[in-house]
Amino acid sequence: MTRFLFGLLAAVLLVPFLFALFGDKDTRDAAYDWSKTILAPVVGFASAAVGYYYGTRSSTTANDDS
Repeated sequence: MTRFLFGLLAAVLLVPFLFALFGDKDTRDAAYDWSKTILAPVVGFASAAVGYYYGTRSSTTANDDS
């Protein structure tokens, strides 16, 4: 489940840049507008998800050592 979530977040982060690189001018403009609207909340959610995942992983591995 975690890999799926990280893969989905990576796809959402990378797809607009692929459209911006390989699309025509109208597609590029639409990708930039979409990025301005969607990218900021998705980056915030992704950083929270990654921080939570690695925070729980580090706390469980710290408890295993003792």
